[in-house]
Amino acid sequence: MRTIAIGLAGLWAFAGPLAAQRVREQPRTVRAPSAPAARPAPRDAAGSIVGGTVGGIAGALVGGIIVNGISGQCGYSGCNGSALGFGLSRGWMVGVPLGAYIGDHERGSFWMDLVVSAVAQEAGVLLARNWRGDVVGTVTPVLFQIAAVSATELASGAGPAARDTLPSCQR
Repeated sequence: MRTIAIGLAGLWAFAGPLAAQRVREQPRTVRAPSAPAARPAPRDAAGSIVGGTVGGIAGALVGGIIVNGISGQCGYSGCNGSALGFGLSRGWMVGVPLGAYIGDHERGSFWMDLVVSAVAQEAGVLLARNWRGDVVGTVTPVLFQIAAVSATELASGAGPAARDTLPSCQR
């Protein structure tokens, strides 16, 4: 429990600075009135969630195949479970943020999504150790990881279209 508290405190300490956005100051010029700027399309979490799920599944498969190929522990009798588990988990950890980033049309921050995915996965592993053999203990951390990465993707940037349509100060 102490490890989880330390991990959450670390996430809290680094999430604020990572999520901070720099807003470019608009030059103060007098502009002629024009037609109102079109509002950007509202961002929907569905693309990020579906993308994260599909990306996680694809990443887990690719990670499992790559790690088993590198380790050479697969033969006619089967594969070593530890190498396969490591490849699946690391592939999932990279696939979820990549899928969420692509599913959100590359408007957020992939690197912030990757950090959140790694922290959420390791916190999920620590929580799953307490729920051995329980389906809820296996599925809940996975769902939490997808939700955390999707929320980070949506919060990590308004995208260029939304930043360009900010009203300027007119005198």
